Amino acid sequence: MNQFSLVVVDTTAIQAYIFGSNRLRENVGASHLVHMATRGWLLDEPDRLLPRPHNIRGRQMAPELQIEATAQTGPPLAAEVIQVGGGNAVILFRSESDARTFGRRLSTRLLVEAPGLEAVMVVEPFAWSGSLAAAMSRAYQKLAAKKAQREPSQPLLGLGVSARCRSTGLVANFLEREPGAPDGARTLPISAETRAKWDNNAQARSRLRRSLDVLQDLELDIPDQFEHLGRTAGEFSYIAVVHADGNHVGKTARAITERNHSLTSDDNRRYIEELRVFSAMVDSAGLAALNETVGAVIRWNLDRENGLPPHAEGGREYISIRPIVFGGDDVTFVCDGRIGLRAAQIYLEAFNRQQIPDAGGQNQPAIAAAGVAIVKSGYPFARAYELSEQLCANAKRAVQRKAPALDWHMAQGGLYGSLGEIRAREYGEERNERGEIVSSLLMRPVTVGASTALEWRTWDNFVALQRAFKADWATSKLMNLRESLRQGSSAVQIFTRNYGELPPADLRATQYRKTGWDSGRCVYFDAIEMFEQEVNA
Repeated sequence: MNQFSLVVVDTTAIQAYIFGSNRLRENVGASHLVHMATRGWLLDEPDRLLPRPHNIRGRQMAPELQIEATAQTGPPLAAEVIQVGGGNAVILFRSESDARTFGRRLSTRLLVEAPGLEAVMVVEPFAWSGSLAAAMSRAYQKLAAKKAQREPSQPLLGLGVSARCRSTGLVANFLEREPGAPDGARTLPISAETRAKWDNNAQARSRLRRSLDVLQDLELDIPDQFEHLGRTAGEFSYIAVVHADGNHVGKTARAITERNHSLTSDDNRRYIEELRVFSAMVDSAGLAALNETVGAVIRWNLDRENGLPPHAEGGREYISIRPIVFGGDDVTFVCDGRIGLRAAQIYLEAFNRQQIPDAGGQNQPAIAAAGVAIVKSGYPFARAYELSEQLCANAKRAVQRKAPALDWHMAQGGLYGSLGEIRAREYGEERNERGEIVSSLLMRPVTVGASTALEWRTWDNFVALQRAFKADWATSKLMNLRESLRQGSSAVQIFTRNYGELPPADLRATQYRKTGWDSGRCVYFDAIEMFEQEVNA
């Protein structure tokens, strides 16, 4: 009876680690280090972490190399990587001592090459005659308990004479010039964590180029500063933080495991293959959608007459988008604030054209939601990312995770309170005792694609109203309408008596063209507020 040790590794507090800095190169470098900790190092340099022989060949998990096999050529495997990516890794070891050695090697490498990034590891004994899926569930339960009970690291914050890192606030270990700074530029005090993020920026750029076909032979540069995303001369520069997340992906992964709980040892290999196929299809769907989104932005940048001119600096031109987190269904990218909504819509529609298995193993169109936080380039990035997550979650709730959906917020100044508090304060959003919205200036969230889950609150209606306003409405008239909408339907009726009915949208009702409202929702405010967005690019 083969006895093994199942190891699950998970990174912790990665949102703060990746998005805690207001410098794009540090966000990108941090994201790359998270990728390396649970995927890159295992696939690129397996011999530095795993005992030999193992199943990694050519940066891939070789399907023919199986740890339970007794008839394969050569000695039996000492380790088999089962699954990697998404911030965690699952590995089977032939002995517990090898599993513990792996833990020490990984911990040492994290301390040296990714300071500040924390990980948790559990070891679960497992006999191949039992259910691997049941062992996996036990391991994840232990992992959740360990993460809840762990004491967060308490770094020494230095003495009174210590210089502080300008990004992390930790003790500065180095005085260095920022990458790309001209000769003679002043040096900055930085921590080991910040230096590691700087040092991994080039590797992150290389990985991005390998992952997206549209970046092959690209004549534009990939930005590593928020200022490179683009700005309008003489105006504030806005960036859009876009966070997209697939619906039911985690639930489906758990369902695959639960469905295999009662199976015998003869089915353990099939379970491993099912996990790998599911993970690969999710990865492929996310990368295909991101590839299409980045490709669209590149085309806009290269269209010198009617597109979005790229930011130019020092004889270089930069694409107006930069993916930060990618690989799997969880994607975060930043772009020029003017194209944030359009880029998010393209991503959602492209993701929806992909296929991933459902809980029963049947391929279905992939569904995701996205949140877009549009903020000034100097706004605290961690707060902007947090808002994009809240917007994404709000979009999912609105459609009950049944259709692609998009929500957004444009911050003219500071953001105070939760998303619900912001909308109650700024857009008059009111809810009944069941938490349902009964009145709001906003149509958003909106569905993307053919879904009617939110009836008339669709991306197509939003775009149609924007086109109508841009084609026929003077700015002064548009601002008067905006103020009337804020005052309510009575004020809008006075407005329409003076100026005529409002532009049509795809609604069953007709009174909205005189009142501006339908069933407690304002039809037109979103299109006016986002007037400068290039949704028709």
